[in-house]
Parts: sequence; C-alpha cells; structure tokens
Amino acid sequence: MAPAILTVAFIPRIIAGQFGKTWFLLLAVCASHALLLGLALRSNITLTWAAMAWSLAVLGTIAAIRRWLPPPTQPAETAGLRILAVEDNPVNQRLVVKVLGNLGHSVSVADNGQLALAALAKHTFDVILMDVQMPIMDGLTATREIRRLGIGLPIIAMTADNLPGDREKCLDAGMTAYLTKPLSREALAAALTRHVRAAAA
Repeated sequence: MAPAILTVAFIPRIIAGQFGKTWFLLLAVCASHALLLGLALRSNITLTWAAMAWSLAVLGTIAAIRRWLPPPTQPAETAGLRILAVEDNPVNQRLVVKVLGNLGHSVSVADNGQLALAALAKHTFDVILMDVQMPIMDGLTATREIRRLGIGLPIIAMTADNLPGDREKCLDAGMTAYLTKPLSREALAAALTRHVRAAAA
C-alpha cells in the first residue's frame, strides 16, 4: 500500500516533467489527490496514515508547482544587468549563472580575483558578485585593488564565511554588501535591486 501512496503523491511531478503545461499540472493534482483519498477509504487505513500520505501529496504538489512558476520580475532599473561573478567553485558558478540568467541578467564568470581584474579591464559591468576564499587572488585583495583603481561598481560578497567579524572585513575592504552561502534567488534579487538602485542614485 505504501508504494502506491508514494506513487500517487508524486504523480503531479511526473506529469509536469513530461508535459510542462500548467493546466495539465493542476488537473493532475486534483485527480491524484482524489485517487489518494479513494485508496485511503477503500483500504480502511488509519487516519494517521491517511494524513501522512496526504502530506506527502501536498509536498509533491508544491514542489512540482514551484518548478514551473515563473521567476520573480525585476524592477526596470535592475533588469538586464551585466554581472561579473567571481567564484572558483564550478557548482556555485553554475548556480549563479542559472539563477541570474532566469532573472534576465547576463553573467560573466571569473575563477579568481586576478581574472576578475582582467575582465574589468576589457568589459563593462554593472555589478560584481565576489567570493572571498579563492586561489591566486582572494576576494578581499581583489576588492581592494578594484577600489584602488577607482572602480565604484557595487561589489556584493558571496561567501560561506559567517563568523563574527567576517562581514566587517568585507565592508572594510570596500565591498558594498555581504551575502552568505548557500545563496537564494530571493536574496540575490533583493541585493541587486537595493545596491544597483543606490549606485545609480
């Protein structure tokens, strides 16, 4: 019985992955939940098991719907930004590129501070996302050099460091803001909106 319940609980996700249509997803949600209740009643399972199965179905539904929700829109003044992401971890690089791309921004990636300085010498950017711990040239050193060159772009730290004093070190080096990993789409969008607006004011 348990495998059947789990299968029904995640039917919406399976159908969404195959068809990707909002109306079909909603129809599948209603149908699978109705089937789940029918299974519970016919098998005389306890109310506790029914509640647990229902919770699994709801969680599966929420996950499926969130997958197909459009990304939040950015204000006009922060849409289509040219962003330099300075990050040495390939997984984090892909995450940042995907999230910011979904928000309508173009992203260039530099593996360390030295490559970031080279990119800034060749291209124009609106904002910099800067990791702190990197080989060759770390984020703090790169930020100090960027400020020494007179570049006033917003520099937003994105780091796993969250010890007392870490935020102050980043700000003292010349960074504009401080975000801790794991990064969320909402936090990135909010930081871009707040600090790009302030730089343009």
